[in-house]
Amino acid sequence: KDRCKSSLDSFLYFFVEREVMKTLVNSATTKDITVLCGNRVSGKSYCLASLANKIKDRTVYYFDSSFQIGHKNVNYLLERNGSVIIFDTNVLDIGEFKYIIDNRRKLHENEIHIVIALNRSDRDNIAIIENQDFAEIINLSSKLSFVEFNKINEKIAKIPLTPLSTQE
Repeated sequence: KDRCKSSLDSFLYFFVEREVMKTLVNSATTKDITVLCGNRVSGKSYCLASLANKIKDRTVYYFDSSFQIGHKNVNYLLERNGSVIIFDTNVLDIGEFKYIIDNRRKLHENEIHIVIALNRSDRDNIAIIENQDFAEIINLSSKLSFVEFNKINEKIAKIPLTPLSTQE
């Protein structure tokens, strides 16, 4: 067990907070629905887990991509007043996604904020939410920014590894 924890700590050492986090936290606590959109393996799950840890002033429900939530549970969650509900990719099916959108007035009245991660290839769900005033789409780049890149290299410099170099 300690060996696993040590390996996990070493692995997590290399994660850096993505620059979108400030925008994500603000949107997740002000907009009825926030969508974090990015390519597969762009860091959406890590951002959502980080978001769940950052929100301290309300109850947070976080469902990683291993969950299949079901319509009954979505309905139950929409009764959790004053909460932030976070769904990673593939947790919601299209019917559950549309149900949440259709109940946006209830979200607003009950101060419930929904955050949903979508893969950029999930065009149908993105089209449903695009250009809606009750929602915000936050795009997560697959490439690290200059600042994020430098933060990783600062961590690498503290251990015996060769720093990363950019590839144009």
